[in-house]
Amino acid sequence: MKTEKTKAMALAICTVAIFISSIAIIAAAATEAARDGPVTGTHGAVELWKFTAPSEITFDSWEDGLALGDLNGDGVPDAVFGTMDGYVTAVSGVDGAELFNSLIPDTRGPVHADIADLDADGIPEVVAGGESTLPGAVKLVTLNNAGIQQSVATIPGYTQVTDLAYAHVNGDNTLDIAAAVGNDLRAPGGAIALVDGATGDTQWITYVGKSPTVAIDAACECQIGELADPVIAATTADAKLFVLDKSGDVQWTGEGEEDAVGGDVHIELFDDKTGNEDIGIIAGLGVPQFYDLEGNLQWAGDDFGMKVTVVDTHAGSDGPEVIATCPFTEKTRAIRCNDGTPVTPVIEEAGIAAAGDITGDGMYDIVTGTFRAPEKLRTAELDERLIAGWDFSTGTPEKLFEYPMKLSPTGLALADVDGDGVDNIFVARGNKLSLLDVQKK
Repeated sequence: MKTEKTKAMALAICTVAIFISSIAIIAAAATEAARDGPVTGTHGAVELWKFTAPSEITFDSWEDGLALGDLNGDGVPDAVFGTMDGYVTAVSGVDGAELFNSLIPDTRGPVHADIADLDADGIPEVVAGGESTLPGAVKLVTLNNAGIQQSVATIPGYTQVTDLAYAHVNGDNTLDIAAAVGNDLRAPGGAIALVDGATGDTQWITYVGKSPTVAIDAACECQIGELADPVIAATTADAKLFVLDKSGDVQWTGEGEEDAVGGDVHIELFDDKTGNEDIGIIAGLGVPQFYDLEGNLQWAGDDFGMKVTVVDTHAGSDGPEVIATCPFTEKTRAIRCNDGTPVTPVIEEAGIAAAGDITGDGMYDIVTGTFRAPEKLRTAELDERLIAGWDFSTGTPEKLFEYPMKLSPTGLALADVDGDGVDNIFVARGNKLSLLDVQKK
């Protein structure tokens, strides 16, 4: 039985891990002799371009600091990220050229940034939020594809924007913005705020407990056809799940293991345990948990899982899988969506992960990085830092490549940039963003 002091210390460590600056990662990397460079494995990876941002790229322990979308209309995914000093930066996917670097007015870092086509005109907008220079408030802004501010909302009582999601909630033709907001240890607390995507007006703010809100997802009929009413789901750092209706009222809650840490949440349409197509909520609450929309827990994984991504690594043979990742234990594995059964061995030294087709065989592969939660970097050096690719099509992991890095990778995102049918790898670390191309030797 853990003491109250132990519980408080555990929550403090986990909360700091979510919001702390990644200065520790730069300090650790400064003593490391390794350099970005050569690869090993059955495939090779080459760097197509490298972009250097004016300051450090924002990240958190769930490694969701990168967003991809075609901002300049060339048909190629571009990258958007926030920085630790209050900026939103967009980079061309073609050559790594800066598209814009916009300071959010009256805002200081860190800034969380995302891409969404709010008005469905085929041209995406950028949504970003960070701590306001006004005491105890956050700013949430929308920018057009050139980085020009379109709307701004001020949400009082909080200092961090940790995640963003979108759905038609208020009945107009524009996606509304659901923001996960919270505080650090100076003033604990978390909330969900709904902002009108057309006007920037705050529709409602729902308090969800003493712990910071760390992840959010939203869905409506236009995104999942079988969904009658909009649903908003969010997790908090103390491993609790809150599910809200369109009015901001909490419909039901879920809870992870004692002293666990909350992570990602996804509202998904996939086969349930009986093989029927169903809508459910996957949440990383120390272990992956799957709930139906009525709040009934269908299954809970028996292993780690804070960052969770739903993909199909086996081309539908047994339905999609959840890629479960933990930055504290530095482990990644795939489990079945319909019952939580593990389908792959654990990948070690893999504190971040992303999924995509990096071999061109039409099935998802997994790309991992040696990210470790910030507080661990203060007590232990990483032996090596690298990006690795894994093929799980046979159920047994085959390492496709390793790519050593000077700095610990803090963000991964996959998309086909060069049009060859194979996903490229966007990787962030420190103030650097690179695009890697994977090729068979």
